[in-house]
Amino acid sequence: MPGIPFFIMAAYLFSKSSKKLHQKLLSIPYIGSALKEWDEFGVMKLETKLSLILFCIITSIMSCVYNGVVSFASLLTINIAIIAIFSIIAIETKYK
Repeated sequence: MPGIPFFIMAAYLFSKSSKKLHQKLLSIPYIGSALKEWDEFGVMKLETKLSLILFCIITSIMSCVYNGVVSFASLLTINIAIIAIFSIIAIETKYK
């Protein structure tokens, strides 16, 4: 599962509890810009959304191959991936 939702949750919780840790989280080189956009505007870049969706699809396929297509773990993983993909799609997109 992509780490972005967990970073967003951490940014929200740190914004309520510790400004120092919140700023430290926003200054992470690879993820900080996405967190700042989400924190300030509640939007996500299109390429970020596409990479998250692709990651969900790839990990779901890998789970099916590893666990077997009809196993409970694979079906659960596919359902969680579908929910995650629809949640990502529902987030407002920043085009520029």
